[in-house]
Amino acid sequence: MTPDELKQERLRRGMTYAEFGEWVAQQLTDADPDGKPVKPYSRQRIYDWENKIVPVPSRVEAMLLREEIARLERLLKHERSPAAGHEITEDEPGRKELEEKRERLATGKKAPSKKRGRSAERDGDW
Repeated sequence: MTPDELKQERLRRGMTYAEFGEWVAQQLTDADPDGKPVKPYSRQRIYDWENKIVPVPSRVEAMLLREEIARLERLLKHERSPAAGHEITEDEPGRKELEEKRERLATGKKAPSKKRGRSAERDGDW
């Protein structure tokens, strides 16, 4: 998940940095099989993720990808409802994006990012 995708997700939900940090923590707490509470992420931490200062943790990225996959599946299911007379096709909008997100979640690979700054040069990618 790129920082831009993270920001778009936060803005799509109409949340501030602090609200988004609390929401992410709540989603991670709900997904934890042991029910361990996750401390809300600070406003500064969300800002740092969105501005490539600190990489997004893999468990946060995986949770957000699962949320996005579920949203896209709901959207596709609604768009191809039999009432609408829609036939399922391989090239329908959103299907490719959905498959790409499923692949990223399954393989644990991050989306290619634009390299910026010294750390990107040193590490090959942040």
